[in-house]
Amino acid sequence: MDAVVAAIRVAAPVLRDGGDGSPRSGPSSQRARALPGHAGYAKAAVIGYSKGAARDLGPRGIIVNVTGPVWWRPT
Repeated sequence: MDAVVAAIRVAAPVLRDGGDGSPRSGPSSQRARALPGHAGYAKAAVIGYSKGAARDLGPRGIIVNVTGPVWWRPT
């Protein structure tokens, strides 16, 4: 989580308004699902912070993306 906050704080001032840059963050695959006895706080924190950053940077035309692991079963 600290890395996500630090990266967005460093990048935000130098991104061009409406430019090509777009901060991307993603929760660790190990924390993507809450397991018994392990809450998914890290995932929620990354998503929540990224939503706030998107709200703050949106007026400048900057999009903030959150990517995460996807589990799928081959058919």
